Amino acid sequence: MANIGLTGTHRTGKTTLAKAWAEQEGVQYVTLSVTEVTKEMGMTTRQLRDDADARLELQSGLVDRCRQRFFEPRAGFISDRTPIDVAAYTMADAVEGFYSDAQWDKVQTIVADCIDITNHAFHHLLMLVPEKSIGYETGEGKPAADLAYQLHHSLVIAGLLREEGVTVPVQRMRKGRALKVSERLAVLKYISEKLVHHHFRMDVENLRAAGHITTVQ
Repeated sequence: MANIGLTGTHRTGKTTLAKAWAEQEGVQYVTLSVTEVTKEMGMTTRQLRDDADARLELQSGLVDRCRQRFFEPRAGFISDRTPIDVAAYTMADAVEGFYSDAQWDKVQTIVADCIDITNHAFHHLLMLVPEKSIGYETGEGKPAADLAYQLHHSLVIAGLLREEGVTVPVQRMRKGRALKVSERLAVLKYISEKLVHHHFRMDVENLRAAGHITTVQ
């Protein structure tokens, strides 16, 4: 069975879709909890906000957790997070003055490791994009509603998915299409059956014609 990764910025419906797919297909649902790893490492929100070294330490910890989580399942799984998301959050912090030259070397190592894990742990990725109709939920550890940052982070993810080092096939959900969970499940079903199980050689023009996806890579 295929290992499928849902990638995209926060509040794009990744968790809802991943859980629905796991229930429908009877596969394992795997997640990567940033809140959980942050607590285990004894870090605070303020520390992560103000200290670039602490942020990079957390991202490195998340890379280690990715290696554990995504290589454990044996019979196929779906995840609402991927190492690409870890890399994107690291890159999204790369604004003027936040990282020193020495820290930037570590950023590049984190990104390279995330791409390598993604290539070896997943058979296919589906990127979800920000939608106004996808509401924000409140809860501990959830980022605040910030559409500007959502869009910025989404662009960083899209850029990483176009990196030549990313070899796993990627599809992107079209904005404004397939907003209902049932519609998104149908898209994922098509991708899983026609692309994953047939070595990604099946034609995807019908799905593109319906306006649901565009090819990232």
